[in-house]
Amino acid sequence: MKLLLSILIALVLLLGSGLIYTYNKLSGLYPTIESLKLRNSALLKKNTKLSNKNKTLLKQNKKYLATRKKMRAKYKNRRARLTRKKLMRANKKLISAAPKMIPFAAIPVVVAATTYDIKSYCDEIDEMEKFEYEFFGEAAPVDVDDKICGINVEAQLQETANSVTGQYENILMNIQQEYQRDKAFWNEIFDKAKRDIEAKGYSIKSS
Repeated sequence: MKLLLSILIALVLLLGSGLIYTYNKLSGLYPTIESLKLRNSALLKKNTKLSNKNKTLLKQNKKYLATRKKMRAKYKNRRARLTRKKLMRANKKLISAAPKMIPFAAIPVVVAATTYDIKSYCDEIDEMEKFEYEFFGEAAPVDVDDKICGINVEAQLQETANSVTGQYENILMNIQQEYQRDKAFWNEIFDKAKRDIEAKGYSIKSS
């Protein structure tokens, strides 16, 4: 009986010690648990704010992309219009260069000035394309015929100058030949008239 009582007392003491130990442990963990709860609550609030901010950023990004798309379309259309204008001016420069080459002393000046103007137009076209690439990350193809910027303008103008010179020389030669024919024709008529007059007894003194 005493043994059983001793065992019971020992168990009670052991259980009491365990409960005390557990209580102390739990008591020590309570501040940590409360701290974790507060941190978790703060993180949840922060996460909510970040989620709301993310939604706002997504909306702003969507608006930005839409605006960027419109801007790019406008720039592409404007670049196309300006490119066409520049190429039309360059083409007019080429066409109007030939008449300006007469007198022929002006050929070097006309070739140099026209080459410079066309190069400036083509450089501006190239700069517009580079700007679009740098700003938008790519440059959309423009539906225009820009072959004029791919030719050797100076060589083309020199060829035109040679053609103009050749045509002028041909015209000059034809005029000279026509003049010689007309001169021979009128000399023959004059000589015949002179002979007819002299045959009638008149004389004509040459001046």
